[in-house]
Amino acid sequence: MNDIVSDDVVRGLDQELLAKDFWESILIMYDLKDNRQRRNIIYKHSFFVCCRELTTLSLSSIGKLLGKDHATVLHAIRKHSANYMYDSIYRAVYDQMFDSFSKKVESFNEGINEMINKRISRMDIDSFSTVMVKMYKDKLDRQHNAYELQIETLKRENNILSKQLRTSRDRNEYLNKECLRLKNLL
Repeated sequence: MNDIVSDDVVRGLDQELLAKDFWESILIMYDLKDNRQRRNIIYKHSFFVCCRELTTLSLSSIGKLLGKDHATVLHAIRKHSANYMYDSIYRAVYDQMFDSFSKKVESFNEGINEMINKRISRMDIDSFSTVMVKMYKDKLDRQHNAYELQIETLKRENNILSKQLRTSRDRNEYLNKECLRLKNLL
């Protein structure tokens, strides 16, 4: 299971590095600054939307690339359709950035797929199967042990609650008898 998690983390880091490299090339190419001028915002918003559409990065990860938070990325995504429809400059920047970034992502994915195929071709399927069977068997054993422990805990709790219920019923019965006795005395 750790291998699966680490592969997702590595894939995310690879996409993050790819996006960061792309943004740095955009910064240099168009001489962008970190300020609120409309020209700079158009590029930032276009980049945010491209990252969201072309990668699996979270909003927070995309925002961190430019030193922003997830809310800024979300704002850019929400405003994208209106900007694209009514702002010809935004549309041109976005289309150009989307084309360039999608080519980079496609090239990156082809490289990853090629690497995976090479790795698979060198892999010994029998030993891989044995390792996978052992890994899942160990996982099932751990889950079974946790389940057994949980059952024992619930049985103990059930016994305790049963004793408390019996005690409460006995006490209730005693108090009812006392009430009747006192009522008869009065």
